[in-house]
Amino acid sequence: MFLVGVVFQRNFELLARLIAGRFIPLVAGYMVVATIAARVLHMPINNSLNPVLFIALSIVTFAAAFSGGTLSDRLLRRNDLSYGVYLYHAPVINVLLVTGVAGGRLGVLATMAATLVLAYSSWRLIEKPALGFKRHPVYAHMVAEPAGFVA
Repeated sequence: MFLVGVVFQRNFELLARLIAGRFIPLVAGYMVVATIAARVLHMPINNSLNPVLFIALSIVTFAAAFSGGTLSDRLLRRNDLSYGVYLYHAPVINVLLVTGVAGGRLGVLATMAATLVLAYSSWRLIEKPALGFKRHPVYAHMVAEPAGFVA
């Protein structure tokens, strides 16, 4: 999985030209590939690692990230929830699994709602204030001279 990210990073400009702005057709293509994988090849569509579906989903994710221009800015009003979603989704899923709420549509909706609430709270209460220190004089980096260095 990490190496797919490296390949995407190393070939960013080529992939951006091929994939950006094509989210809808690529989602449709992914659905076709997943349906064939499940029904014809009898591959499970779950958390087990399937290289073909993983790469196809990676392409769809890349397309989602680089399609729609300023859609995320308009929806989120410049709030960056990405790290919070990454950080809190697994603990939310685990809590919902332990409590028995995780099954079905209710579980999906509960997972999404709780994750977004935690991500937004984290952004407003922790991440955004912490980023404010980057330009604050207290945060200034001092570069020490190496020992024995004479200017």
